[in-house]
Amino acid sequence: MSAITHQAISRRSAANLFDAAHNIGATAFSAPIHGSRPDADWGLADPAPVTRRGSNLDSEGKVSPDMSTEDNGVELTDGPVKTADNVLLDLIRGTIGSHDATADGPARIDVQTPSGAMRLYLDGPTSGPAVLFLHGFPEIAYSWRHQFQFLAQEGYRVIAPDLPGTGASDYHGDDSAYTSLAIVEAIACCLDALGLTRVHIVGHDWGARHAWAFARERPQRAMSVFTVNGPWQPRSARRPLSMVPQDRFSFLAFLASPSANRILDEDPARTLRFFLGHLYGTPDAAEVGRLHTGLSKAEDPFGQAAFGCLPPWLSETELHMYVSAFQRTGFGPSLARYRNMDDDWAREPAWRPQLPCSALIGQRDPAMLFKLYEPMLNSLDHCELVGIVPNAGHSLPSERPAQVNSELLAFLRRIGHTRPESGPPGFL
Repeated sequence: MSAITHQAISRRSAANLFDAAHNIGATAFSAPIHGSRPDADWGLADPAPVTRRGSNLDSEGKVSPDMSTEDNGVELTDGPVKTADNVLLDLIRGTIGSHDATADGPARIDVQTPSGAMRLYLDGPTSGPAVLFLHGFPEIAYSWRHQFQFLAQEGYRVIAPDLPGTGASDYHGDDSAYTSLAIVEAIACCLDALGLTRVHIVGHDWGARHAWAFARERPQRAMSVFTVNGPWQPRSARRPLSMVPQDRFSFLAFLASPSANRILDEDPARTLRFFLGHLYGTPDAAEVGRLHTGLSKAEDPFGQAAFGCLPPWLSETELHMYVSAFQRTGFGPSLARYRNMDDDWAREPAWRPQLPCSALIGQRDPAMLFKLYEPMLNSLDHCELVGIVPNAGHSLPSERPAQVNSELLAFLRRIGHTRPESGPPGFL
């Protein structure tokens, strides 16, 4: 693997950072690897009875199905323990109750919110600092599987919800349930149900946008924000959908269009192979650029892309978890986030974060292609570092879990577990 390049905000310009991202040397990445052993095949077979001791993540930071208990300090117990991946499979099968927790495994609860019931997955000591993981599109809580147990092992209380309209959470056809402010309110209801006043927030993709929105709307409840391929951006002068290019294909315009529901729902497996396996999974920088900037309005990216093979970090079993989830809900509720973008823009004030924050980005993520990190680098006094992962794409939590785990843990340790009870909200 290659070393992550970091940028301290006060030391170098954004332009130098983006230039450096294309000239990163290949050096060994020696992140500490920690974790706990779930069952061998992510819950598809009977779970192996294990305790939460030892490290069993492989060199990529993923749970290794082949690592023996003797080599990893895992001790057999007298009975099976529910692990996060078992719970997530139960989510897909619809077999678990609202409050079915075990003493040693993660809990899962359904919390009633104005957007409907919301499924939460919980792990780690209840006395530990709380970390909330927010997933993106097209994802579910399962997308944080490599980080969830890692931080729990490190003593953090981790919460990973299926955001409204996804996974095992309620879904319906009312777009108002999926506005930015509605999702902020749903998250606040979940924290209330858990008795949590403040949390560290980790967001990927749309989850990062929700993390920023929560920090803006509930500044006293957000201790920090750590984003993965989801930079903070100032409020634009124009409605977002009015700025999409008119002379070529735009994923933003397509996903916000009325036809997107029908096209994506026709074949959820094919849709997810395209997004997770090809659009987010290709290591080819030229293909990333072509898909985002090189298609004419007449071209169909779903019809002409060869995306049958999955990237090495996404197995058929893992893909099936996503497919099963979206076969249940359809893509409509998730796509409502795109349809609501202009209305969200109209309701959101100008705001600059005033809390500790950090960011991680893949070198081949579209955010690099469009230089979306420049405002975050140039404007935020409290954003200490931006890390660039060489030759990595959009799905960093799954593609490079060791780097994400190491950077996230280092960030949380640097900033400590508390922040002042009051402070400037950051409105401009």
